[in-house]
Amino acid sequence: MEANDLLTLGLGLTAPWRVVDQSLDLSKQPSELRLEVEAARGERYPCPACGALCKAHDFAEFSWRHLNFFQHHCLIKARVPRVRCPEHGLKRVNVPWARTGSGTSRHSRMAEPPVVAGFAMADASCLCAGDSSSKDNIPGRRVYGSSESRVCAIPRTACRNRIEDTGRPVPEAFQ
Repeated sequence: MEANDLLTLGLGLTAPWRVVDQSLDLSKQPSELRLEVEAARGERYPCPACGALCKAHDFAEFSWRHLNFFQHHCLIKARVPRVRCPEHGLKRVNVPWARTGSGTSRHSRMAEPPVVAGFAMADASCLCAGDSSSKDNIPGRRVYGSSESRVCAIPRTACRNRIEDTGRPVPEAFQ
């Protein structure tokens, strides 16, 4: 089995999506595994609004932060189609590995609870809101990336999800 096929299976991709290239950049700290995912040309894709199979109109490149691959940060890059649905017009296709409107993969959510689970809600709110005034010494704060928005995006989502599960209104800091 080739590396691309193995990584396609590992990501749980199905047709028309597949890994077509990978590279490991050891010059960066932490090192980065970059995966390039591609969809087969000429395929029909489901409209995200109604599920009708439509032709691709155009493609745009996007990238997502995925779970670490051992000690290497993992980034997924893909050209994602927009479809022209007769009912809904032009819509960007949802990709199977990503959360809608997010720069992280669905699998990165598995890493959320250990980061936030041990904190009191006040500590978690500072962590999730990106308040660095008093919580810079929280272990694990920089696990998810180098920029503040990336660092806080995953814990913020975890906090929002936990609050939503209680049925209470979600505070503005978590939106």
